Amino acid sequence: RCSRHPLGRRRPFVLVSTVSGLVCLCSMMAASARGNGESGWDLPVMWLYGWAFFFYMIALNVGYFAVMGFLPDLVVTSQMGLANGLQAMHMVTGSVFSLVMFSTVLGRDVHNVYVLYVVMSVVVAIVIFQAAAGLDLPPNPLGKSGGRWWHVDRYFEPITWFDVKDSYWISPTEHRDFFFVTLSRTFYYMGVSAQVFFLYFLKDVIRADDPAAAESLLSIMGQLAGAATCIPVGSLSDLHGSRRKPYVYASCVVLTAGYFAVIFCNSVPQMLLLSVFCGAANGAYLTMDTSLAIDTLPDPDSAARFLGVWGIGSFVGTALGPVVGGALLYLLGNNGENSMDDEGTYSR
Repeated sequence: RCSRHPLGRRRPFVLVSTVSGLVCLCSMMAASARGNGESGWDLPVMWLYGWAFFFYMIALNVGYFAVMGFLPDLVVTSQMGLANGLQAMHMVTGSVFSLVMFSTVLGRDVHNVYVLYVVMSVVVAIVIFQAAAGLDLPPNPLGKSGGRWWHVDRYFEPITWFDVKDSYWISPTEHRDFFFVTLSRTFYYMGVSAQVFFLYFLKDVIRADDPAAAESLLSIMGQLAGAATCIPVGSLSDLHGSRRKPYVYASCVVLTAGYFAVIFCNSVPQMLLLSVFCGAANGAYLTMDTSLAIDTLPDPDSAARFLGVWGIGSFVGTALGPVVGGALLYLLGNNGENSMDDEGTYSR
């Protein structure tokens, strides 16, 4: 609905997200420094940190889905697989970069993490603004006549609470394909979120000497393998007439087989091999998941709105997965040796 802003439809939200995110990050950094100081984590400091974190998550998601709107806006259908492959590769390589930085540099002082967030937020915003300059302009970039520059209705079409409510609805009949893409994304993230328990598996079952280090290595190897498959799979799907589902089917089969094989692992090298195996399939799935979502958009002019709802599937799935998995681990988990009363055991 941002149809008249001189910065275009997406960049105003990137700007708001960056500025508000920086304020939240600085507040979190100040609260953390005070809490770790002599005064300790008193109630006002905890409230400041909690609310700053809450609003930072909102700011982060506002910016992310504004950027997601650039894909259907600026990329032609014949190159959508490649574009999403590049995006998925950036996501997984970014995760690897963060893991390496935290384990080598940032972990020595947690406040360095906030500094990295601030620097990266500013750099990314500058890159987005430069890359999208002149490509995201509305039909009337000057806004409607009348009103002050800060008046919202000067640049935005009117929005009611009913519009906000309806924006979260995806009809399973009218928007059937997009509905099932969103639903499948939710279940996918419910499944992969079980990886949060790998540390327990490595300690209690694999008996790794350093479970935390082994888990970091598994994550890095899996992410690198995923980065290697993103662009080839995206390009192949474009080459074969934008066919996405065969690659989704194949990646899901590989992921299922890989996670099932974890049951029979008894050493870290075996886990590393499966991590690469599943990571490669995960990179293919992430590429095709976004491509399918864009291909099945009910209304390309409302791409950011629908992709926002589609994105909620990952948050819901990631939240529900550990809740269900944790309950199952508590009730059914047993490595045959530890009891629930053993000190230092992770799983039952």
